[in-house]
Amino acid sequence: MRLHIFNPDHDLALAANLANYTAPHAGRELRADLGFLPALWAENGDWVLVDDLESTALYTRHMGQYLHQVRYLTFDELSRSYVQPSEICVWGWNKSLRRQLLRHGVEERLMPSDEYIELYRQFSSRQWAAEHLLAPLVRSHPQLLGEAVCCRKVPHLQPHTVLKSPWSSSGRGVRYVERADDSALRRWAENIVRQQGAVMQEPYYKKVRDFAMEFECTADRRVEYLGLSLFQTVRGAYTGNLIATEEEKTKELGQYVDSGLLQHLRHEIITLISSHIAPHYVGPLGIDMMIVSHPQAGDSFMVHPCVEMNLRRTMGHVALALTPRQPQPWRIMRIKYTDRYRLQVSPYLENIVNNALI
Repeated sequence: MRLHIFNPDHDLALAANLANYTAPHAGRELRADLGFLPALWAENGDWVLVDDLESTALYTRHMGQYLHQVRYLTFDELSRSYVQPSEICVWGWNKSLRRQLLRHGVEERLMPSDEYIELYRQFSSRQWAAEHLLAPLVRSHPQLLGEAVCCRKVPHLQPHTVLKSPWSSSGRGVRYVERADDSALRRWAENIVRQQGAVMQEPYYKKVRDFAMEFECTADRRVEYLGLSLFQTVRGAYTGNLIATEEEKTKELGQYVDSGLLQHLRHEIITLISSHIAPHYVGPLGIDMMIVSHPQAGDSFMVHPCVEMNLRRTMGHVALALTPRQPQPWRIMRIKYTDRYRLQVSPYLENIVNNALI
């Protein structure tokens, strides 16, 4: 019996690197409202940690057809339990979550050490991904492009570039440079350098399509490819995923790039992850990419093969848990916020999707 935990504030906790970290209000809301998500991929009989049982019963009512038969329990119930799980499966590991679980009676043997979490944190940085994934991938094929420079002090602000913090959650640590004299942006970059030791600088690319490849590192040090994720972002923040078969998603991307390039990318990434990460990490990961229009490509398109690596479960993995094995009408998975966060799975609408997601 495994214990599953959805901790969407993970990236911010990893950036803070504190054992006593308090997530911002939005992160706590997201965790409270969507804590049931692991029931999509858990096995029958597993445990899923949630903030409130009554709310979970209400929030999961419309998702019943997708969820496995799990036991939902709170931190208080976990503290009172005489039974320890066989394994803990989290969205992502950080010092704060480790401390929280220890306080509620989870045995230390079930969690990674502080030394492991520090190594994991280094693997999770944009600097590590730029040096160990992006650079070798770009060298591997003429239709791939991308560069990112780690700056130990605030660089000269150049219009049409992007600044990123080494660690951040989706969209929060990304700033687009439009003016060289942007004093507010310079102060932001100075703060990032002071807190995280560096800031990343990248060219701005004319994006045509976001997508990702999802993987999992297994206990026997293999890297398994799980599938494509076709998703939408607005100013870097995630807004939704296409739910369709792997064949249909590959065909959709085929409007821009040949499937042979995707196969090449998958093979190269598995090789790199197998060498650098699989010996040290067991769990899911995703690599965000984008198709771009670039003068170097002429009338065709190029692929940025590693916008970032998420060394954790991603919304792409959530979408894969909803993916049909056989072709059926396409659907869209979104996280919407009104009075609370909701996971919404709705029919594909051509006129909306063409303008928003696809």
